[in-house]
Amino acid sequence: MKFSFTASIVLLISIVIIFYVVYPYLTQLEAPLWILQFTFYALMTAVFGFIFLGILAPLVREHLEIAKMKKIEDKHLLEALKNEYTRCAWSIDTNIKEIVEKNKRSEFTASLYKSSALGDLKTSEDLEKQVKDYDRRFQLYKVLQHASMRFVVSAIEIRVKEQLPKSSGNSVPIKNMLSNDFLMVRFLNGEKVTENWLKDSDPETLKKIVKEIEESERDTLDVFFHKLNRQFEDDDVLLRFRNEKEELIKHGKETISNFQKEISSIDEQLKKYSNLRTTRVEEKPSQWKNV
Repeated sequence: MKFSFTASIVLLISIVIIFYVVYPYLTQLEAPLWILQFTFYALMTAVFGFIFLGILAPLVREHLEIAKMKKIEDKHLLEALKNEYTRCAWSIDTNIKEIVEKNKRSEFTASLYKSSALGDLKTSEDLEKQVKDYDRRFQLYKVLQHASMRFVVSAIEIRVKEQLPKSSGNSVPIKNMLSNDFLMVRFLNGEKVTENWLKDSDPETLKKIVKEIEESERDTLDVFFHKLNRQFEDDDVLLRFRNEKEELIKHGKETISNFQKEISSIDEQLKKYSNLRTTRVEEKPSQWKNV
């Protein structure tokens, strides 16, 4: 490319020099002026045509191609950034709905990846901070959840021994039935559990509990539940857990909302590339939608 460009410049200069050397001799020829003028303009047209078509046009095409490739790269990076924002928002949304709100135990790490197969992604510093904060809050939530569940199990066992002394020999099966996943969620949330409620919501569990209680103590079952509910409503560990859970959900939803704003902004930026044709296979859009 460098050789052909240099050779073209040398050739062009040589043509111009030769023309100006020969031109005085041409003017001495006995030829009409218009012929000389026509010859001059034709030669200049050929020279400048050669400059444009032979030299400038390839350079312009190369410049346009480089500019197009840069636009394609920018578009793909924006798409990769959108996909990463979408993935992270979806993971937090799923964590809230399927784990936190249902008081389930699960491992989870909130993270925003800053690189992809296309290169480094320029992620928002504010979003990075919010995601890290959500992850920190979730790790604390897990610790408090574990402590709360152990407290509930221990409190049930102690309450059985204190209020159902004749049935305390069966405290382990009673404790296991009262701390199943279904009832544990209610206790962690501070929701009341009564004999009548259990009869309507989970009659099989109630039958199993009653079976383990001595006949003389069955009438005290509702009082047992009442005192258990009061204990779970006021306990400091459970109150801290509920507060952290509420703050975690609130922070997570705010983070998701901010992700949606960033995704909308990226969509606006991508509009300017709508007519850009690429040979790269486009990535399919995520199935995650705004929540």
